[in-house]
Amino acid sequence: MARYQAILLDLFGTLIATEPAGLPVLEIGGSPVRTTLAGLGALLDAYAPGVGPDVFWHALAAVSTSLNLGLLRNFASNGSESNAE
Repeated sequence: MARYQAILLDLFGTLIATEPAGLPVLEIGGSPVRTTLAGLGALLDAYAPGVGPDVFWHALAAVSTSLNLGLLRNFASNGSESNAE
């Protein structure tokens, strides 16, 4: 089994409320996005060379989307089962 050197938990917006206007700006696909990930450039360079903040943002967004879709499917299937009774 592979050993991990670090684990990143993104709890902003989950456990920590932020004011979007105060977040740093990251260019993603030519558009400015306010995100806490904009400040991770140096850490990504050190621990994940070649992975820029914009690439990491897309990966994090994909994981978040996948988790949300799974929750929606679970909710929909549980809701339809309870409605069938």
